[in-house]
Amino acid sequence: MAKKQAIILLLGAFILGFIMIQPFNLFCKATNYCEPIILSYYIPQDQGEELFNVVLEAKNLSQDLFLQPNIRELVLYSSFKAQVYFELMNLSKSQKKNVRPELYVIPIEAKKYIKFYDCLCDSSYSIGPSELKNLSIKFMIKRDIEKDPFFKNKANNTIRIGYKIAD
Repeated sequence: MAKKQAIILLLGAFILGFIMIQPFNLFCKATNYCEPIILSYYIPQDQGEELFNVVLEAKNLSQDLFLQPNIRELVLYSSFKAQVYFELMNLSKSQKKNVRPELYVIPIEAKKYIKFYDCLCDSSYSIGPSELKNLSIKFMIKRDIEKDPFFKNKANNTIRIGYKIAD
């Protein structure tokens, strides 16, 4: 009987943990204190056959805010999942609220093939005076991109993912 109770208890703990993911993710998005748990990010997928050069960049249109990626370039196979951090810095002596970086993808044809599991454009951030925040993005280039005639040309295998930040 003790073995059956242990199995039921273990199964109950697993189910409770699974149910608690959504409230935890809501807490993370509301407070920017933690990173949400995205289960689909951890499910393995077949690696694609084509390599893509992904250039990460930021356009700073604000005098008070500075955004930059921690890595400038990645070479990824389609269906390979990546996580990259961006540093957001407040250069002013006052708090900035509702800071929301705006996503852009070049070439525009690539945007429909990029799945963002976590995007800076999904949240607004508050950042204190002279504060530095590390913000992450998680993304994958969908394998369907390999069938697109535009990307069959190897000259089009560079994708720029960037964020604009303004006052």
